[in-house]
Amino acid sequence: MEPPKSHSQGTERLASHHQEETLSGCIIFVAEGPNEDQGHYIRLEKGEAVIGSHDSCDLVLHDGAVSGKHLRFTVKSNGIAAHDLESTNGTLYLGQRLEKVLLHNGARLELGRCKIDILPICDSDAIELSTKESYGQLLGASVPMRRLYAMLEMLEKSDASVLIEGETGTGKELVAAAIHNHSKRKDKPFIILDCGNIPPELIESELFGHKKGSFTGAISDRVGAFEAANGGTIFLDELGELPLAMQSKLLRVLEAGQIKRIGEAQHIPVNVRVIAATLQNLPTYIEEGKFREDLFYRVAVIRLLIAPLRERREDIRLLAGHLAQNIDPTNESELPPAAMDFFLRYDWPGNVRELRNAVHRILTLGMAGLTQQPVLNKKAPATSADVAKQSVHTQAENAHSGLRYKEARQIVLEKFEKAYLADLLTQGQGSLSAVARLAGIDRRTLRSLLQKHGLYNTED
Repeated sequence: MEPPKSHSQGTERLASHHQEETLSGCIIFVAEGPNEDQGHYIRLEKGEAVIGSHDSCDLVLHDGAVSGKHLRFTVKSNGIAAHDLESTNGTLYLGQRLEKVLLHNGARLELGRCKIDILPICDSDAIELSTKESYGQLLGASVPMRRLYAMLEMLEKSDASVLIEGETGTGKELVAAAIHNHSKRKDKPFIILDCGNIPPELIESELFGHKKGSFTGAISDRVGAFEAANGGTIFLDELGELPLAMQSKLLRVLEAGQIKRIGEAQHIPVNVRVIAATLQNLPTYIEEGKFREDLFYRVAVIRLLIAPLRERREDIRLLAGHLAQNIDPTNESELPPAAMDFFLRYDWPGNVRELRNAVHRILTLGMAGLTQQPVLNKKAPATSADVAKQSVHTQAENAHSGLRYKEARQIVLEKFEKAYLADLLTQGQGSLSAVARLAGIDRRTLRSLLQKHGLYNTED
């Protein structure tokens, strides 16, 4: 597949005869149609684009029922104008043949056997906010969350591939599940595959399956994730961790719509929507030669960036109460005010997952759950002098009463952070991977925090 054209940089000839100021553009996506057309798209940020079967068109369709120059799209300040170019078989919108119409994100047109979706450019702040305070299992009434809900609502009728980006613990899997559960595939399988936790030698089998005896350890036939997800959605978590060799094989599957099990000769057709997630900056990975550019364009038709919890603090109180109720449905008491006060000021590097852990600890141990006496590491056990057995409230009120607010707050936060990490080191028995999972943060961030507090020794 050719990388999609960007009308912000690759189509100067079109922009030259359309100088009107515009607010935003759209993604023109072929949702259904012949195999050689389905999944192709262009990103139209300004000017205009022509769709048709002629090679000179900006988006070329191979459907014989589509005219040479069939339809023109023009970006306007109040929507996307569609103009049928006197095509032979016409263009349908809402079941009616159109000549000219002003469209908005979420609209669907029919050209011959092709169905064209007008999708949002999701990094635009111009998208109108949703009125919802939740979507699926997602919860939050902040502006970033309402903008996310609006984008998800626009995707409900589309099969476009989605790349979900964001820090660890922000809820990327919940976003993927919400997309699936609000799509036409909701009654079909939703299969999750974590590309970062599968040994490289097993990833092909996990994705595409294998035949009994095809390699050492293949004691029976195995159905891969793509075959298991047929008709539904596959969620490829941590896509940036996929080895380069497997990236090319994945691209072929996405292009051809068929898989081949290891050890078998025949290909099996699959109809799967792909949603991927990553912590990594894939454009940077592309520049460094770690990720295929053509695969990126295939999976990142729509890019959703999930805001970290520190950028939507107004959601913390709602989330903490919801998490407390889920953790202990019989607990009728509210979280202590001192805990909530701390929650609203802490930066949450592990985001909602870290908040869940903190809520769980407080429900179990009370405020001591924030500043309990830990074991720092296997070489230097903690003593009572290392971390005081005081609540955040007591520390701020007594130990640092002579300091300015910001200084006292920083000391309390430092003590909490050190105590929290040290306790997780004990629970994880010194394993960085185990501690990262418990804390809901990636290993690189964890290592940095441990080094900051003297809890990580490179000689261990």
